[in-house]
Amino acid sequence: YQALLSSYNALKKEVSEAKEYVKSYKSDLDRIKERSQNLNAELTEKVNVDAGKRLLPILDNFEKSFAMEASDASEKGFRMIFNQLQKVLEHLKIKQYEVTEEFNPQHMEAVFVEPTDDAEQDGKVAKVLQNGYFYEPTEKVVRPVMVSVYSKQ
Repeated sequence: YQALLSSYNALKKEVSEAKEYVKSYKSDLDRIKERSQNLNAELTEKVNVDAGKRLLPILDNFEKSFAMEASDASEKGFRMIFNQLQKVLEHLKIKQYEVTEEFNPQHMEAVFVEPTDDAEQDGKVAKVLQNGYFYEPTEKVVRPVMVSVYSKQ
């Protein structure tokens, strides 16, 4: 009977140790999975933001060309390419900032100051000089909005 009890206790101890090992192993796997997901998200953000930064100057040039006189056919062609570029940015989750009259230093850069006598206009956006963009999932600034700002004289 003693030998049987001793064997039982030894097996019970081994099962307990095995359970602890499995618990520890599962915990390690969970940490690895979480770290892998974080690295994947960071890499996706970096690649998309970089691609967006490279595409934005092309988009800017199209916007400038729309302001010039051109034939209907060439403007139509430019618009088609412009729309395709916008779809690529959308796919990359690069979004354009909606600009309000309130200056937001988090995603705006004031490059000019325009004088005003109106105290209520002081510090507000006078004009958008260049659109700004952000990476939607993390709201990381890809390019700030370039603006001119009113300043009370």
